Amino acid sequence: MMRSALCLGLMLAAAPALAEDWPPRIGAELAERRAHCRESGGEARIAGPFLRRIDLDGDGRDDFVMDDAGFRCSKGAPLHCGSGGCQVQVFLGGGTDARPVFAELAQKAVLKGRVLELSQRRGMPAIVVRFERGCAIRSDGERTC
Repeated sequence: MMRSALCLGLMLAAAPALAEDWPPRIGAELAERRAHCRESGGEARIAGPFLRRIDLDGDGRDDFVMDDAGFRCSKGAPLHCGSGGCQVQVFLGGGTDARPVFAELAQKAVLKGRVLELSQRRGMPAIVVRFERGCAIRSDGERTC
């Protein structure tokens, strides 16, 4: 986890070539946030667990949890945060890229093994998502594979 945070910090501060360290989809998401911050006249920084690299679905491949609550810009409004919280996205790895399987606004996101708990109101988990065999399975039964 420290390695991922360090790589992300370096990527935000260094040349675009470091985007090759990430799957193309993750690199594009990072570039979008960085460009928005730069266009606002600010500097991007990490203020918490913004991007985590972890095998969520047990297939041995890197998966990614991107929590915009951990991304800050020194100027301007946050790109993916608002009164409902910040966007939390999950990308499952496969081949040479990562595919999005989940996105939701949350006040707080907690990753417990292969389970992601999102709090939306008064700190109570509103959505629980587990990951297995290339799928995201929500507590309400919705499945994205």
